[in-house]
Amino acid sequence: MKEMNNNKGVALILVVSILAVAGIMAVSFAFTMRLELKAANNFLETARASYLAEAGVTYAQAVLKEDERGIDSLEDTWYTVFTGSDIDNDSDGNPDSKWIYVYNEKDETVGRYAVLVRDEASLLNINIATKHNLSPLRLTEGWTPYEVDLQKFLATFGLSDSQKIYQDILDYRFGIDGEPGEGMVDDNENERVLGSDGIDNNADGIIDEAGEGIDEPMEFVPDAPYGDDRIFETPFEFTKIRSISPEDFNSIYSYITAYSVDKNVDVEGRSRENINFMDATSLASGAFTPTEDELLLFVFYLF
Repeated sequence: MKEMNNNKGVALILVVSILAVAGIMAVSFAFTMRLELKAANNFLETARASYLAEAGVTYAQAVLKEDERGIDSLEDTWYTVFTGSDIDNDSDGNPDSKWIYVYNEKDETVGRYAVLVRDEASLLNINIATKHNLSPLRLTEGWTPYEVDLQKFLATFGLSDSQKIYQDILDYRFGIDGEPGEGMVDDNENERVLGSDGIDNNADGIIDEAGEGIDEPMEFVPDAPYGDDRIFETPFEFTKIRSISPEDFNSIYSYITAYSVDKNVDVEGRSRENINFMDATSLASGAFTPTEDELLLFVFYLF
């Protein structure tokens, strides 16, 4: 009788143990299935977000391809279609884009995206802008966009130390030797031309001085830097300058670019005439009859 009771006790312990293991397995299985369900849902949402982002980019590209105006303005479709106050797309603290909703065949919302299209040509290129000639001789001739005054630009934002930021930017761009290209070398081999063309090419207030083609602004080439020169590949690389605080960067981000390129041609693809050298006779001869848009381009180019 005692042995039978012992057997019943062992059987009870065995049954309880099996049930406990089965319970643990069931809980583990349920937990695993829940994780798998979440993983599948995350994959679905990631794929949906990716396709929505691709749809936004494709839509923006299509709108830009349809833009046939030679001069950009805030009335163009690329601006009016995407601009709104729903979301701050560039994280500068100001809403700039609107949500565009995507629907399925049942007219149910499946997602949304927001696109920000910026006219890079209207922004200050941090790889090019440098200084404006302050000489009393006032011989600034608009030879290159190098003469856009980066120092004055920075000073308008009330930054923590605009003068130091300006100097740090030049130090970063021009490297250890502090000169465009390789110091004391005519990198682009134009010294003979620039030294005798009657133009103040380096905006120092002196025309055709000795060595004007050496270490001149055009030796800083963002597409293929010479010597120890470095470029900002994106506006966000501006934060590599230690003297620029996050607050400083947020203040100027909406106004800078690292991408804009000016091919120096008019709206019809013709090389622009340099009005610094056109006399009244040339203007009156009819050889130069710009449209209003072309005049705007000239003003922008010479600024």
